[in-house]
Amino acid sequence: MPDIEAPDRFRVLIIGRANAGKTTILRAVYGAEEEPEEEPTVYDRKGFNKIKSLRLTLRTVRNKITGHASPTSATNIPSPSHTRGLHDIEAPLVFPSNPRLVFHDSRGFESGSDEELELVRNFIQSRADKIAPMEQLHVIWYCFPTDSNRIITAAEQEFFKTIDTGSVPVIAIFSKFDALDASAFVELEASGVPFEQAQIDAPEYAEKQFNLTHLPLIMDQPHPPRDVVYLRNFHDKKFCHDIRKGASELVEKTLASISNDDVKRLLVLSQRANVETCIKAAVESGVITTTAQKLRDAASFDPDKKFIVDLFKWFPYVWDVTYEWEKGQGRMLDFGGAAYAFKGPLSCRLPLLVGTLSPPLQVFAVGLAAIIVAANAFWLQPGNVYQSNIREALEQYIKSGASSRVQEAIFSSFAEHDGTFNTSACKDKLVQIVLNNHNSMSKLMC
Repeated sequence: MPDIEAPDRFRVLIIGRANAGKTTILRAVYGAEEEPEEEPTVYDRKGFNKIKSLRLTLRTVRNKITGHASPTSATNIPSPSHTRGLHDIEAPLVFPSNPRLVFHDSRGFESGSDEELELVRNFIQSRADKIAPMEQLHVIWYCFPTDSNRIITAAEQEFFKTIDTGSVPVIAIFSKFDALDASAFVELEASGVPFEQAQIDAPEYAEKQFNLTHLPLIMDQPHPPRDVVYLRNFHDKKFCHDIRKGASELVEKTLASISNDDVKRLLVLSQRANVETCIKAAVESGVITTTAQKLRDAASFDPDKKFIVDLFKWFPYVWDVTYEWEKGQGRMLDFGGAAYAFKGPLSCRLPLLVGTLSPPLQVFAVGLAAIIVAANAFWLQPGNVYQSNIREALEQYIKSGASSRVQEAIFSSFAEHDGTFNTSACKDKLVQIVLNNHNSMSKLMC
């Protein structure tokens, strides 16, 4: 049987009403160009022929509606099929600066919109069953604007009541949640909570009330979403912290909902080198914890190239590591070059990375070192990592004392461990160790 080809694009179906902030969400997650503000390009149903930008398509119809065409012409008012074509769920949209993301847009469901519901049902079923990886649907993001009096309509509840998405996970996104924060603040202050304390408590109170009153409308349905994300202040670029935090949370919850490692790597790659996401994905892949589990009773640990490659796979910017020659440069079109640059000097550096740790904990030390080195190489040469950057990041990891701190943290966390390493709790501890030491090193390297 021939090998199954891995997909090379991450495909999203994004559903929601016109004011749900769908394009803003996509732009934040996938790093589309902001200046000038980039618009996605619409392609035909086969995905080969460019039609026009989404903004230009909408402007054409708007001109017809507002009378820029001949007032007596029958083409003044677009037909229902024409307006529906603007939201042709089969037509893929792509940001020109980030072609690894393909998304399909559904305008959401209004009362009595049985036809639209059936179109979405058919699209999901056909894309979920596609044998060709290029055509498969990977996730559904269902967006609800919370600054409306109708946060979740009866027609939207029907989606979760009647449509089984099978292996395709659904993430419910509640956008503009800062509107509910504002209402919560007013309610808290009216109840006697001091002004500053009401500001602090409002977000948590808003979520608590929302979870009691609105969320059950979809969570109690036969086909509830896999997870939920609340997005705040995405409409205003000055709230860059909220935007980054919300986008990262959406990516992380989407990653957690996907079981296929190839698809997970596609998501990491398509959201454009969010280094922290790469770190978490590498640890949570289980490469380190599974290896440690196998060596629980071993006498020693000798890391091979495959171990390093399986970790570097989660860092897209090291996939194309540049070899440096005396004359000219060649390109290495996989992550083997990066793994070689890391493993080459490892034989004489290994004692500095593992100290006196036991073999399973040595796996942790080498694995976390590889992850931190891959992460920090990005800051040495953003977007075009060289083998020398990998080697330099390894040397800085040792000389900065990060290697010793990581060993101490591993010993402190796992010295009395029961030997069951391949667990979520163990992975969470490893992620925290990496983030603590990656963050401190990246500040030195920037």
